[in-house]
Amino acid sequence: MSNTKKNNYKNKSVLLASDCTKNTKLPKEFNKIIDSKFKDLDFIKISVLFTAKLGLINKNRSYEDVKNKAIELFRKQEKKLNIQKDYKIQFIDCSYKKNLNSCINGIKTSNVIWVMGGDTFYLWYHLKNSKVNNLICNKIKKKEILYVGCCAGAIVAGETINPSYIARFYKKSHKYNLKNVYKSEFWDKLNNKKTFKLVKNKDFLPHCRTKKNRVLNMYKNKTKMFCLPEYKPFIK
Repeated sequence: MSNTKKNNYKNKSVLLASDCTKNTKLPKEFNKIIDSKFKDLDFIKISVLFTAKLGLINKNRSYEDVKNKAIELFRKQEKKLNIQKDYKIQFIDCSYKKNLNSCINGIKTSNVIWVMGGDTFYLWYHLKNSKVNNLICNKIKKKEILYVGCCAGAIVAGETINPSYIARFYKKSHKYNLKNVYKSEFWDKLNNKKTFKLVKNKDFLPHCRTKKNRVLNMYKNKTKMFCLPEYKPFIK
């Protein structure tokens, strides 16, 4: 790889995908960024935020059950990543107070923040409510970490949470429809719908089949929807 290309990857801080497990191009791009961005480090730390998965907790699924399933899923992703550097993984959550200190310390000391998919509303509510969103955002702006967002993790990387409404409008399942939005009263305030804004003037719509950006009129504001296809990750 030429020095110019290496420098390009050194400055990358955001890697997004609809499905991080099935996206065959993601591991290659991930390792290019890691090798360039953290080339002077012998060891990297990865914090995996599984909070979005906890939106699936119900009377039939306990916290531990959902957490273990999330860990199992990431371990499958980990094998495909084939990370060349020595590394350590910590699983973190910002939705329970008892987990918050560990979550904050994990993010402060990590090189990679990997945000798993799941319930986007549950994820963003707790990121914002715990102020962990500010911590992550500041580290990304300083280019201190690599942010990897999968599905819900990709949506919150955009300007707003609006793509989640679109996804739920077409979902027929009981869990993922507009009648079952987590903390529905919280989203009445437009400011609460604003997410990381890691990419200016873009919202990310995962599992999108068209290559064209969509412009949709929502909440009296024109919002650019960037189609995030299954096969290709977004890098910034």
